[in-house]
Amino acid sequence: MELTQAEGAPSSQAADDSAGASLRLRRRSIWAAVRFLLVGGLSTVTTVGLFNLLVHGGPLAVLSDRPITAYAVGVVAGLAVNYLGNRFWAFGTEAPESMWRHLVAFVVANAIALAIPALCLGVSRYVLGLSSVVSDNVAANVVGLVLGTATRWVLYRRFVFASR
Repeated sequence: MELTQAEGAPSSQAADDSAGASLRLRRRSIWAAVRFLLVGGLSTVTTVGLFNLLVHGGPLAVLSDRPITAYAVGVVAGLAVNYLGNRFWAFGTEAPESMWRHLVAFVVANAIALAIPALCLGVSRYVLGLSSVVSDNVAANVVGLVLGTATRWVLYRRFVFASR
């Protein structure tokens, strides 16, 4: 026995609407991921560029004798770019109910994501016994970077920039 529209079978229009909504959601997620990666790239360029400018930038190298301080300045500037780019462009969320809670979530998410490459490097060095330049960079700057970026994406979407 065949169900008719009157007997409660889903209409082809409803199925088309559902498929269209699913496709739109997937496209929106892909573009959010692309924007997230672009913001992360700009944040990285800001961090590295400002560090190098402050330490090695000729007459602008005002912190040439204090590279750790210069790196901290670069990281803070990079995190500001990261926050603003993700908040207003990549995720485009509304103003948070509590700005302090929102900023704490952002800092915690970044602390977790920044610890992952260090953990990967530690496993490579102290568990696997690898200590070459290549193994250090693969562990921290390839495996760690990919895992840290994926973690940051999940934490940002679920906790930091989640829509209410």
